[in-house]
Amino acid sequence: MVAEVIIPPSSVSIVDCIIILSLVILLLIYFYQRYDDFISKKLILWA
Repeated sequence: MVAEVIIPPSSVSIVDCIIILSLVILLLIYFYQRYDDFISKKLILWA
């Protein structure tokens, strides 16, 4: 992982960018769902 970061951006392929973007999007969706569950549980507790 560290070696990849040291490589300059010009050598990063489009495929790498797509893979990284998809991973970031998946993480965002995962955390959003966890946060959504947390909020709905809080609302149920308050109600």
